[in-house]
Amino acid sequence: MDHFLLAVYSIIGCSGLLLLRFVLERFLFAPVGLWFGLRNLTTKKPPDNPILEKEFSRSKKWDRRQISGLSKQLDISEERIKNWLRLKLAQTKPSVLGQCCNSSWEFFYNTFKMVCGFVVLWDKPWLWDMDECWRDLANQTVTNDVLFYFIVCASCAGSQLIGLTLDEKRKDFYVTLSHHLALILLLALSGYSNFFRCVTVAIFMSDSSDVIIEASRVAKYLGYEKTSMYLFLIFTVWWIVVRLALHPFRVMKSFIVDAPRMIPGFSTHFAYYAISCLIVVFFTVNLLWTYFVLKAARLLFVSGKIKDSRSNSD
Repeated sequence: MDHFLLAVYSIIGCSGLLLLRFVLERFLFAPVGLWFGLRNLTTKKPPDNPILEKEFSRSKKWDRRQISGLSKQLDISEERIKNWLRLKLAQTKPSVLGQCCNSSWEFFYNTFKMVCGFVVLWDKPWLWDMDECWRDLANQTVTNDVLFYFIVCASCAGSQLIGLTLDEKRKDFYVTLSHHLALILLLALSGYSNFFRCVTVAIFMSDSSDVIIEASRVAKYLGYEKTSMYLFLIFTVWWIVVRLALHPFRVMKSFIVDAPRMIPGFSTHFAYYAISCLIVVFFTVNLLWTYFVLKAARLLFVSGKIKDSRSNSD
């Protein structure tokens, strides 16, 4: 398929996913959440105050010196400043129903993507032997089912990037942003260089852990604490297996070490160095996310409760 058409289909797929997300969250996930007793509570809006709004746009965390200075500048009590900040912060946090809808969508499309990968790749020899990604690379043809899965992955990556700017800003916002941008660039370079086999295997392996964590979040929001806890423990183990073992010792090794060994001159191409850098970026991001995962796991063992360490919410 022409590279331009591949990009066009991916953009169309991304737009379709964003529309599907809106429809499902509004007409399926939200009603189900309400049926389970979740509420879309709205907080009281703080009084309009341009000076406080300007200060809030600079920083959402105010120390005592800032509060005291604003109190003197506006000639109002520090307690009123604190109340205004409390109301403003509450407005920036999504409701439990909103968080449940978001996780339900993440679970839905990650499951869809993983099922597509399973159906497409299960009978492909390169899923089981990564060397098949590089044998006779120049004469490799891409079947329609692999192209379809590649477009699904690209569409999901685009919708994730756009959704990241619409959802609650988390502590790992910039880490996640760098991951999504690197993934889109990796897909573009892989499509241009005919590295479809290696990149589809890497994405398929990653999706399995994403499905488990989103299922754990949905279970937690719906009140199934024990189910959520067990799913999170499974996720923690599987995350470490996939992101810290399979990715570096299968995908990284296959591309950075095995491909140059099997294909003369492979390491002289620009795409080799660009994609190698992106793979290292992914591994670095995985290490940072592993910190958050282990931090949440530690909290689970200590207190028996799961808290998403990435969230800025209380």
